[in-house]
Amino acid sequence: MSPADILQVVAMLRRDSAAFTDRLANCPPGPRQASLKERRAERAIWASRLEFFADDLERALAPTGRPMK
Repeated sequence: MSPADILQVVAMLRRDSAAFTDRLANCPPGPRQASLKERRAERAIWASRLEFFADDLERALAPTGRPMK
């Protein structure tokens, strides 16, 4: 996989992370019956993890070690 391909994946990840976390927040509660507040907190955690992962990929590809935003 070339660096350009990886950057496309990063862009797709950033674009789709909001949709993913929205779907996660709107999932029907499991057997534990998580409250809306708990699901929103979990959504925020996943969003920050996805953002960190995208930043880490960009940092790995940048020659200076800084994000390529």
